[in-house]
Amino acid sequence: MSISYVLKQNKNTYGDYRDTIQSLVEQNPNQMSFDEYVYIYELIKSKSGCNLLIFGLGRDSELWLDVNKNGKTIFLEDNTEWINTVNIQMKNLNKEIDIRHIRYSNLGYDADRLLTEYESGQNNLNLDLTYDILDTNWDIIIVDAPAGYGDDVPCRMKSIYESYNLSNGKVDVDVIVHDAQRRIEKMYTNYFFKSYNHIKTLDDGKHGVLQHYRSVNINE
Repeated sequence: MSISYVLKQNKNTYGDYRDTIQSLVEQNPNQMSFDEYVYIYELIKSKSGCNLLIFGLGRDSELWLDVNKNGKTIFLEDNTEWINTVNIQMKNLNKEIDIRHIRYSNLGYDADRLLTEYESGQNNLNLDLTYDILDTNWDIIIVDAPAGYGDDVPCRMKSIYESYNLSNGKVDVDVIVHDAQRRIEKMYTNYFFKSYNHIKTLDDGKHGVLQHYRSVNINE
């Protein structure tokens, strides 16, 4: 399935992309809900032309590129085959996309140990991010990768930590964490974002829970 969707305009409700969002939900029933897509869409739209960092390269990537078309959007993805597929699709659409390959070296089994080590002053949660990512003042960071569906696969310890690392001490950085009902996501978001403003929880009981945090102004 292509990541490309016809961006049909419908300005009556949910911005310009109601049909696109509905298609994403119908064709990817185990991903985000309609309300979650709309919520992220409206957040990006409110900061249109922003610096947007997304952990994960999904079938919704073209949507986020289009909504933030006057801004800077970078996707971080660990699946090289999927990166190549998306790059070809976007090239065929005459669209540019900035995808960076990253490696997650730890599995879900490591989550408790890594957090215990961090608390004791030993930080093994950093990802190998390039300087331009580290130096950018991000406006919105979305964590929806790696898949993290079991203890024997890479989970979201490091992507959650890096979203904290890139936003901590900054002014009003919005951080979205998806699948926040899962044990590791819940443990890490509760730990790292406890001093952030908790803006919103979205939970329809069928899809992954979405949590929205906002960094606190260090001057306040």
